[in-house]
Amino acid sequence: MVATFRAGALEHNAGVVARQGFCASVRPIVWLVLKCGGRKRIVALDGREILPTNKPRLDGTLVKGLAQAWRWQRMLDEGVYTTVSEIGDAENISKSYVSRILRLALLAPDLVEAILAGSNDQGMMLEKLERPLPPGWEEQRQLIRQFEA
Repeated sequence: MVATFRAGALEHNAGVVARQGFCASVRPIVWLVLKCGGRKRIVALDGREILPTNKPRLDGTLVKGLAQAWRWQRMLDEGVYTTVSEIGDAENISKSYVSRILRLALLAPDLVEAILAGSNDQGMMLEKLERPLPPGWEEQRQLIRQFEA
């Protein structure tokens, strides 16, 4: 086990780790947080900037659109609403918007997974997916590849 602690907490935390029966190698790290133009930067004492790892970022609007589409589709399937107009009236939004978002419920499963995993490299935008989509999943995949190109 390798434990990493801030310099000020090193002695205390190293003792706790040792008392809990762990075989530990303690590596102190020392860093500074600098504000530059309103942004915080983490800088090691040797002057090099410590950058956070790049994680895929979800498109929150697109994920919200997917959730909305699945919710509305479930309501249609269960008979809560029978038409897109009824959903629009109940939600106080236009039936045109409901229709565009509802199309997202018909996306191929692997495309939905890519959106939720954030692996779409921002290539799939909600505005593009609101356009009429082909019913076949393979055709959808081809269309998405065109969007990313």
